[in-house]
Amino acid sequence: MAVGKDSLARAVCEKTGLNLIDAKILTSAFFGAIKDELLKKKKIELRGFGSFSIKECKARSARNPRTGEKINIPAKNIPVFKVSDKLLERLNQDK
Repeated sequence: MAVGKDSLARAVCEKTGLNLIDAKILTSAFFGAIKDELLKKKKIELRGFGSFSIKECKARSARNPRTGEKINIPAKNIPVFKVSDKLLERLNQDK
């Protein structure tokens, strides 16, 4: 089951005592700040949680598997999330 921004805002509301409107503003501002920094190609490190960064993929050529036709794939930037060792350890603690 996926968790959306509204569910996260409700969790922030419960943990902090903020009202729901303020929790939604806080949640949106937090994710907006992450997005803005990624657009500037900056790395975001959240200790104990993980880091967000941008991976630059170079342009390359490939073949269409159906037709065998050669195609060019343009360069692109891909957002990457790397989980912290501490969080990874906790996720696998019960296994």
